Amino acid sequence: MRFSRFAALAVVILGSLLTLNSAHAAFKLELTDTSCGTVGGAASVCNVYVQDNGAGDLLPLTSGSMIVATAVGTNFTTNIVTTQSKPVIGPGQLNLTSFDIAATSAGTLVLRLTDTSFAGPIGLASLVNRLTLNSLTGNATVSSIGYESNTDGEFALGANNTGNVALTVAPTGITGTGGPFTLTNPYSLTEVITIAFTGACNSTTHPCNASLTKNLSVAPVPEPASVALFGAFLMLTAGAIRRRQKKNQSA
Repeated sequence: MRFSRFAALAVVILGSLLTLNSAHAAFKLELTDTSCGTVGGAASVCNVYVQDNGAGDLLPLTSGSMIVATAVGTNFTTNIVTTQSKPVIGPGQLNLTSFDIAATSAGTLVLRLTDTSFAGPIGLASLVNRLTLNSLTGNATVSSIGYESNTDGEFALGANNTGNVALTVAPTGITGTGGPFTLTNPYSLTEVITIAFTGACNSTTHPCNASLTKNLSVAPVPEPASVALFGAFLMLTAGAIRRRQKKNQSA
């Protein structure tokens, strides 16, 4: 009897894992060395794709999280890329927890991160694009833009975006916003980060390295009726407080 219960529990857990993995089937990362690859082009050493729980993901069987360490082209090495998507609690978001990159010569690396089938929040919402450049060695510009698409397509770029933000000095941070937009269920999120190293780069006398974090999130906008109701509640509360104060004073 005890073995049967254990077997049944194992089946339930396995089914839950499979369900979670399928929910993140489109969670995907792309790294492109633009000197030899094309953003959105075929997979190659210059255009590296990694999908959640697929080849290159060093954190398998963990839905919604990836760890990737790979060379891109002959110029770039990404030391660690950790990403998180679809939090259990909270708004839809794509979270780049850490991204470390080293370059052996001047050039541009583009990182794109995408996920589909976000279920909420829906209705009026803004996009919030937070970029933090933790450290930088060498001359570089790090820029970012976030996108939302109601067509729910991977790497879908459209009018619903945050606009571009850029940093050239570390440690610094910047936040860009877009909207409010009307989000429908389901929708997709895509963030694009471009790191352009300029000037001489080599591993000895002129190292070029960057470390950054990035978050793209959805912030729901309260409906006018809800705002009005909340305002009325505040007015009633303030009135009650004033009446109590007057009553206490007269007593």
